[in-house]
Amino acid sequence: KVCHNGVHVLRMSVGDVLFSDLEVPAYGRMFFITGGCIQYLKKKGAVQSGRIGQWLSEPVLWMDWTHCGTARARERTSLLALDADKFQSMGRAFPSDHARTYAEEFTKCINTQKTDLLTDLDTLEEQLPKLLQAAFPELEGSDSESDESSSSDESNSVEKKSSLKSDGEKKKIGFKVPDTLHSTAQSKSKKVLPAMSAKTSIMGGRASKHKKDKDGALMGR
Repeated sequence: KVCHNGVHVLRMSVGDVLFSDLEVPAYGRMFFITGGCIQYLKKKGAVQSGRIGQWLSEPVLWMDWTHCGTARARERTSLLALDADKFQSMGRAFPSDHARTYAEEFTKCINTQKTDLLTDLDTLEEQLPKLLQAAFPELEGSDSESDESSSSDESNSVEKKSSLKSDGEKKKIGFKVPDTLHSTAQSKSKKVLPAMSAKTSIMGGRASKHKKDKDGALMGR
């Protein structure tokens, strides 16, 4: 519902001003850069460039806000603008402890920041993991469980590999030919050799007899 009714596309040409320093927005909007480049300049500080994936003016969702610098399109730029009033109205229709806790923690962090460090570009980006952890404490437990499960899976995998390795070694040992088979094979080979020699002698005997008969026949003639 928020995406369909609370968000609209905003396109800017080179030099267009998105908001100005010390401006109190008539109606708050948070911006997500989807293309091009936004040049952001504070009175004290270097020029910053906002690119795709970065955001501006998140505080308008959770509190009354005065812009801390001037945002201008450096080139043709496209943004998604989230209407703060519509976002809050839809949020009230679906109350959630997550949004309330995030808003409270976000406001606390803003109030502890020095004025010179306040910014419209990627506000509290460094504090974002801490804010999400406070708003969604159940995620921390799921992460630890996933880590434990992954470590358990790794240990099971190692055990399985070692088991397969040991089984392979056992199989290799099992294929060893017993000494009795060697002796049986040797004895068989010894029995075969005399038979072959006997056959050879018989053939030799026949050959010699045939020669004798032939000689005898020749001698008779």
